[in-house]
Amino acid sequence: MKILIIKLGSIGDVIHAMPAVARLRQALPEAGIDWLVERYARAVLNNARNIDRVFEIDTLRWRRSILRPRIWQEIQQTARDLRASRYDVVFDLQGLWKSAIIAHLARAREVVGGDRSTLREPHSSIFYSRRVDRGRHPENVIFEHLRIIESFLEDKAGSLHVSPPEPSMTRQIEFDRLSGDADRGWVEEQLRQHQLTNFVIVHPGANWKSKLWPTEHYAELCKRLLAEFGWPILITVGPSEEGLGEQILNQLAGQSVILLSPTLTQFAALAERARLFVGPDTGPLHIAAACGTPIVGIYASTDPVRNGPFSPSDVVVQQNQCGQFCYRRDCGTRRCIAGIPVARVFEAVLKRLDHVPALQ
Repeated sequence: MKILIIKLGSIGDVIHAMPAVARLRQALPEAGIDWLVERYARAVLNNARNIDRVFEIDTLRWRRSILRPRIWQEIQQTARDLRASRYDVVFDLQGLWKSAIIAHLARAREVVGGDRSTLREPHSSIFYSRRVDRGRHPENVIFEHLRIIESFLEDKAGSLHVSPPEPSMTRQIEFDRLSGDADRGWVEEQLRQHQLTNFVIVHPGANWKSKLWPTEHYAELCKRLLAEFGWPILITVGPSEEGLGEQILNQLAGQSVILLSPTLTQFAALAERARLFVGPDTGPLHIAAACGTPIVGIYASTDPVRNGPFSPSDVVVQQNQCGQFCYRRDCGTRRCIAGIPVARVFEAVLKRLDHVPALQ
């Protein structure tokens, strides 16, 4: 059986789809499983073991240059490559017009996705041959994806040799490998260089302005963490986020704070070693969740029930003055995220670390 997963991005979106793909691999170990992903999110699949092949596309560049003949040739070549793979089923776990159209262009026997109530662009479901209903209660998007896979497997149980999960695994969350040996080697070098054993990761950056907690709040939180625990703090930043990290660092001169700019896979290896992660709803938070790092999430514009860390032990500090989750990249004022006081986040840290085993 040949299967295509369409989950294009963001980083967090790709992470959220990994447990569903792990379930497919467990149920259909002999199947060929490919993944179509945006180029910028490709790195988190570099070390994946549950997939056989990755297709990269760049829809951002396509949209910017849609009138150029070269772009249309690239789109047509992508469609030809997908059709040549002769997929039996395509799972569109993105739920957008662009992903649903790509799924249709693959010309698979079946195209499976969520029903309209689960999709950000509901009418894209017209391209699906199977639509899976949302559960009765709101739940993490990870479980929405698993529901789609389980519905397909249950329907095909009579025609496929499906390996059922063990009873204890029914709701088990399994992520693919995120980091490699080189990434772990980089982390070991950083820990030796800075003489670190226990440390906290604070990640201030996000692509959406509505998710940016003020840098002065992060600086004050770092001061409280250093006074309470004495663990060094690693401020991690991604491309173009160095300014945020430096603003925090400048307010903490002379204290045990280090600024790092790891790659996504290096960050995963770093998160595996951290005592705690603090940050907003962004890719590194979801990478840390996949690595089992204790998390305190800072949320405003997005729903932590659907988009938060999945572990019941993790803690989310959320404030929404608008009365709804707007999912706006930039509301203009950032009053919801900026209105979250440092004291609430620090209390959340104390609560989260109550569930962490004591240091040996």
